[in-house]
Amino acid sequence: MRRVLKIALATAAIALGTVATPAYATDTLVGDACSVAYPTISGQSAIACVGYYDKNLLSGAAGSATPQNIMDDLNVLLTNSAPGVNDSAGGYNPPYALDVDTVLASIEGLAGTNDFGFGTTLSGLTVIGMHFGNNDDSAVNNVTAFWLFNLTTPGTTIHLNPTSAGSSNAQLYTTGTPPVPEPATWGMMLLGFAGMGTALRRSRRRNGALMQIA
Repeated sequence: MRRVLKIALATAAIALGTVATPAYATDTLVGDACSVAYPTISGQSAIACVGYYDKNLLSGAAGSATPQNIMDDLNVLLTNSAPGVNDSAGGYNPPYALDVDTVLASIEGLAGTNDFGFGTTLSGLTVIGMHFGNNDDSAVNNVTAFWLFNLTTPGTTIHLNPTSAGSSNAQLYTTGTPPVPEPATWGMMLLGFAGMGTALRRSRRRNGALMQIA
């Protein structure tokens, strides 16, 4: 009986380990992206990115399923599960459970454009991918990267800087998920809750004392 139980536990442990193992990117890294200079949305830099990957990986129109290789790349970004992720601006706290299995919007023919949009307001946790024919942040040309934003201020325009970014096409995978509060914001919220609790306790004591007098 004990032997059967040990075998069952071992099998369960192996199964759990298999489920928990993250998928790693299958595309070839050819550089390190995430210069905080670009892209920005409403003046906000990405909190993390992954890339540069070799060649243009972005395909499919809005509404199409995200290809598996890009899903693997995005999994790296959302879980920090492999080399290639750069925590560019602080506030990166993976894992993030975001639905990125559909291309929400796609834009092509940027031809080096530095300001563009997807025709929708971007807010909260937002993931975009971009292909560059050439740019100053990569040692090679014809590369793709993916960015994760935590947009506390919504915006419609993506700005690239420097102007020689060589933008080609871009895709949007998720947006609108409520932003994650910064650590300082959490601290202020906790202080606020503590203050409310103290005020409630004092109010109850005061009311109780008044009832006793009455």
